[in-house]
Amino acid sequence: MRFKAGLMIVLILMAVTGRVYSDSLSVATLNLHRFFDTVDDPLRRDKVLTLTSFEKKTEGLARFISNTLACPDVVAVQEVENLSVLKKLAESACPDKKRYLAYLHEGNDISGMEVGFLFSSRLKVQGVRQLGRNIKTKGSRYSLFDRPPLLLALSKKMCGASQLNVVVVHNRSFIGLNHKKKGPRVRSKRLQQARWIGSWVHSWRQSHPNKSFMLLGDFNALPGGKELSSLNKGVENGGDRLLESLGVSIPKAKRYSYIFQGRKQAIDHIFVSSDLFLSLKDVYYTRFNTEKALSKGKERVSDHEAMVAHFDFSVCQF
Repeated sequence: MRFKAGLMIVLILMAVTGRVYSDSLSVATLNLHRFFDTVDDPLRRDKVLTLTSFEKKTEGLARFISNTLACPDVVAVQEVENLSVLKKLAESACPDKKRYLAYLHEGNDISGMEVGFLFSSRLKVQGVRQLGRNIKTKGSRYSLFDRPPLLLALSKKMCGASQLNVVVVHNRSFIGLNHKKKGPRVRSKRLQQARWIGSWVHSWRQSHPNKSFMLLGDFNALPGGKELSSLNKGVENGGDRLLESLGVSIPKAKRYSYIFQGRKQAIDHIFVSSDLFLSLKDVYYTRFNTEKALSKGKERVSDHEAMVAHFDFSVCQF
């Protein structure tokens, strides 16, 4: 009787407040670290893997997604050569728990590296489109984005939003940043990418105020650095933030996804709209690929850790 009375109170509150039970969502971003196929592309400077190496790489990544990531609903990926490669991974990861679908659009990277998505077949896709592929760096004929951002629109009602929009990015690396000749061009490109993304997000959010939004991936940028500061400044609307960084919710000692020359760095990030931020249940970087001492049989599958976020929409305001 006590349980029934409690349930009745919940139902009454739901009717009065307009709150209803929904579900949850898990999202991850992972750099797959030069996930090439076994075919030589004459138009790209791609690496060609042997069949044995390709199968080992695929199996390792599939285990990582299945076991370490626990089969997220959406996995934003970077450094994968083409859609065929990503589909092979989709077939191997989480076969007993989820059926993953794959999306990837070819970009401008001379090595053939692209960004893409793996996502659960239970999610309904409204559209996928590439952003900024034909944008040029200021004063040149070269592409601003070697690996253009990719927007995935999912039809999913949660916490008042009718749609979830996820953008994966993989921005210019630190390589050449302090080079005497190449440095200025590298720094300029990194800043231009950040500003363009910030401006695009600001415009998109203004046009779609009632749709959930997430920006994630390998930004190759540190918290507090010029690139993320420029991106965040572009996203602001009259001093109000349109996106929240999930990284601030991770304890400082665990806030890193990459180790460079012994220095721990957070260069993979997830930014979300306020409705998602309020629904955040957990966020963390994995501890697998950057560990110095790994137990037998647990080989690294990337040089990056994954960043994983879980959202709880069990009680939402519609």
